[in-house]
Parts: sequence; C-alpha cells; structure tokens
Amino acid sequence: MEALARFATKSRINAIIFVMMANLIPLTFFLGSACAALVVLRKGFKEGGVVFGFAAIPALFWVFQNTPAPLFCLLGTMLLACCLRTTMQWQATLLLLLPIACGIVTALLTVYQSFFSDMVQQLHIINPQFLSYMTNDKMAHLMSDSGSSFLEMLLLKGYVFFILFHIVVAIILARYWQSVLYNPGAFKKEVYEFRWPIKWVCFLLVGMVFVMLSPFLWVQASLPGFLLPLLLAGLAVGHYIISIRFEKHRRFFVFLMYLLLLFSYPFFLVLAGYDSWVNLRNKIR
Repeated sequence: MEALARFATKSRINAIIFVMMANLIPLTFFLGSACAALVVLRKGFKEGGVVFGFAAIPALFWVFQNTPAPLFCLLGTMLLACCLRTTMQWQATLLLLLPIACGIVTALLTVYQSFFSDMVQQLHIINPQFLSYMTNDKMAHLMSDSGSSFLEMLLLKGYVFFILFHIVVAIILARYWQSVLYNPGAFKKEVYEFRWPIKWVCFLLVGMVFVMLSPFLWVQASLPGFLLPLLLAGLAVGHYIISIRFEKHRRFFVFLMYLLLLFSYPFFLVLAGYDSWVNLRNKIR
C-alpha cells in the first residue's frame, strides 16, 4: 500500500495513471478514490481537481455499465477530503456522511430505480421462495409510497452501506498514506484522540431512532449515514484501549476486534456514546 502511495505522489502523471487504472478494475475503485483524496490532502484543491477529473473518466464508464458505485465513492471521498483539508477535524468530515447518504438514496431512487428492479429479478431466480416470503401480504405495510417493494428497499439500504463503507475506507486510507509519507505518527494520534462531543452523539442517536422508526423505507435507507460515524468513534476507543492494555499483542487483538465486528458493532456504538460522556481515555490513563 505504501509503495502505491509513493508511486502516485511522485508526479501528476503517476497519480493520473494510478486513479484511472484503479477505477477501471472492479472492486479496486476505492483505491483510486483514496489516491485522489491523498492528492487533495497533500497538494491542494487545484492539483486534486486535475486528478479527480481523470479519475472520473473510468467512473463514468462504469455508470454507463449500470454500476454507479465507483462514481459515488469518488464524489463522496473527494467531498470528505476537501472538508478534512479545510477544517482539519474528523468530526466535521464524518458528519458529511449524512447528506452523502441522502444524496445516494435520492440518486438511486430517481436515476437507477431500474437497477434495483433487476437485482430483485435476479434474486427471484436464485431463491424464489425467499422473495415470495419477503413480499407476501404480511409485508404489504412495508411498501413505500413510490411503489418499490420492501426487498428493493432492503437492497437499497445494503447498497448505501456498501458505498459509504468504501468512502470511509478511502478517506482513512488517504489520511494514513499522508501520515506515513509526510508526517509519521500523526494518523495514529488522530485515531486515538477521536471522540464525539455529547451533543453530536445525541443527535446521531436520535437520528438513528428516527430513521429506523420511519414508515418510509427510503428514509430508513439513510441509516448507515448515522451509524458509521458512531461506529468509527467506538473503534477509535477500541484501538486506544488495545494500545494501552495489550501493547505486546496489539495486532492480534486488533484483528480479533475487526473479525468479530459484525456481531459486536452495537457494543462499539454504546462505547462511543459512553466515551463522549465520561472520556474513557482519561480514566484509562
């Protein structure tokens, strides 16, 4: 990873080659977004805009192939990179995930509505019994006003989470590369010190409850925009605790933390809220 970052930052041509190749290859588009964000963080908006323009070319190619994820990831990552360079605050940067999630939902329901219909049809071919159960009369109250099925909205929520997850990975990777190449140790310090003020924790928790209880499934699809900022704060606390209490076996416990994350993520949400209230880092010290 560091070798890729060094290659991309040697010159503008290298950065352009890197982002175009990464965005052309499926499942590596987040690396192209991370590289473009690194250029913004290191060299500014003008140079980053040039690299972004070339990165958008293969992303637009995938748009015409009915795959908008690379373009959404690139746009979202660049927006976060611009905010992070301007404010130098992770809190303000991660709050942008909320409007980004809403924008993705709106775009997918208006421009790419047929995209999810195709996914539902493919799922019907793979497992028709599951689809018939999810869309029977008992689930009729879960239909949205736009007429989309519950399963389409379920897939929409998963797709939004998929895109936001790659945006977060891309901006974190860009910041990590910047730290390794130009300011060693800065990224680790930012991770260990990241915590939400209690007012923003309350806002995010209330927002999560609101979208989960909303009768409109297109509102529920924006849930990842509220969940991911809190989850990242909880993981930051987890990294700090591991570095203090289990320094000799730090890599093993970090691996174990992410291995069990799918089942333990509610714990990290609670941990983020508790840390904002009592500042666990001071107590651990």
